[in-house]
Amino acid sequence: MFSLFEELIESALLAENPIKQNSSTVDEYIDFFINHDVYTKHDATTLMFMFRDGLKEIRKALGKMEFSTLEELIESAQEAEELLVT
Repeated sequence: MFSLFEELIESALLAENPIKQNSSTVDEYIDFFINHDVYTKHDATTLMFMFRDGLKEIRKALGKMEFSTLEELIESAQEAEELLVT
């Protein structure tokens, strides 16, 4: 569970998140995300928040699921998109 301070910091980072999926596929978004300079500037937890925040409809499909790693989140986003497209 996050403290109020941690939640405020996280909210500030998400508000400044320059990375959004927009009209790209999840795979295109993943490629852009991991090659963006933000990927090297933040810890894994922040990257997971930023990645999820940048998703479009897939974010809703993921619901309130919690993930242990960015890789797990990415895999779930890919699977969710596959289910939504088919």
